[in-house]
Amino acid sequence: MIYAAGFYADHGKALVSKDGGKSWEEIYNEAAKQNAVRAIAVNPSNSQEVIIGMTSGNIIKSTDGGLNWRLVKNFDDRVQRIRFYNNSLYALMQNKGLFKSTDAGESFNSITGSIVPESSGAFFSSGEPVGTISQFAVAENNSSVIYITTQSGVYKTSNGGGRWLKLAVPIKNQEVPFRAVAIPSGNDSIVFVSAGATIYKSLDGGSTFQTQGVSASGFINYILVNGSL
Repeated sequence: MIYAAGFYADHGKALVSKDGGKSWEEIYNEAAKQNAVRAIAVNPSNSQEVIIGMTSGNIIKSTDGGLNWRLVKNFDDRVQRIRFYNNSLYALMQNKGLFKSTDAGESFNSITGSIVPESSGAFFSSGEPVGTISQFAVAENNSSVIYITTQSGVYKTSNGGGRWLKLAVPIKNQEVPFRAVAIPSGNDSIVFVSAGATIYKSLDGGSTFQTQGVSASGFINYILVNGSL
């Protein structure tokens, strides 16, 4: 099955295709206007568990494949991404940071608490605001290694969020936000990030980076690595 999340006619929607994309069925329609479904994730251990995140910060869960839904958490901040990694669910907020759930969304703990005060709704490092948060990636073979991209930098933790470091990415225009981030399967020493139309690649866990420009007029918003490198 293929799931899709989005926004149509002023309402957030979630869809599912059971025939490889030939036809689609609506499984969620948000009642409130201007509240998009920003992210959707399916539990790899239980395909009936579907979780969606909203612009409003609502995390909504279905345990029957989308027939019925219930609110499990409201972060009061825009949901950027929701992903399952290694039997844990991660939810990224635009300002409040990254949260982790080990019970499929029933409860969450902040793992950027050392740099993102949840109550303040602002992202800080060394006392300086660095803007909104875009994306995150967790290493499949080592869930303690996590990267997040922000408006003004890329951060990495090697101990599951206990300590975060800002990486020295050689960006020319400091005003261009970092967006996409990806880690190849089976190799957490390699990481790709993007800023504008440039992709940055590191072979040593973010210590140094190579750059490659892309012939595109807009920003690179997503990086997908096919297999391991």
